[in-house]
Amino acid sequence: MSALCRTTLCLLAALPAFAQSQQFAKITIKPALAGNGPAEPMQVLPGGDVAGSAVPVIALLSYAYDLPSNPSPRLAKLPDWTIREKYEIDAKAPANALAAGLQQSEVRARVQQMIRGLLADRFQLAMRVENKTMPVYALTGAIDPIVPWYQVRRWLRRNCPALREYKVIWTADHNVLSTAPQAAAEQVVRWISGPPNPQPGAA
Repeated sequence: MSALCRTTLCLLAALPAFAQSQQFAKITIKPALAGNGPAEPMQVLPGGDVAGSAVPVIALLSYAYDLPSNPSPRLAKLPDWTIREKYEIDAKAPANALAAGLQQSEVRARVQQMIRGLLADRFQLAMRVENKTMPVYALTGAIDPIVPWYQVRRWLRRNCPALREYKVIWTADHNVLSTAPQAAAEQVVRWISGPPNPQPGAA
């Protein structure tokens, strides 16, 4: 099956703590109590420290694995408490965690690694990635010399069994979300809220 027709599915698994090459030097986590003041989003501070007030575990998962912070079909078997329960978090990075001159991408990667270790050690959560076929919907404009819709639709119908509907907006061009925003938004809402199209590949 074509890679265009596959979607990454992330599964949470309860696992014993495992060793990480980079870990927080000190971690303080306790349940957030009602009336303790306003929630403060999770913050990554200079030096790699992580702090936050009334932080749900899903926020840590989102940062650690670059996933949506809201419940999503990309996350399977997500325990309810990871969304419902909130925690006060104060995690101190070791002095040598972030060397001077690191690229921002490398800084993020190292902090992500430490948060993954925190999730495994304190919440017994780790992530594994699987491929799963998900419904595919395509939205395009009719006036599109860059990616002609009739060629793309023909290819998807032949190569993407997961295709559920291919919608052409006749008044839009290549940038369909800009040239026909209302029609595009209404179509996306219909796909999200309505039942799957019974005729895969229908236009």
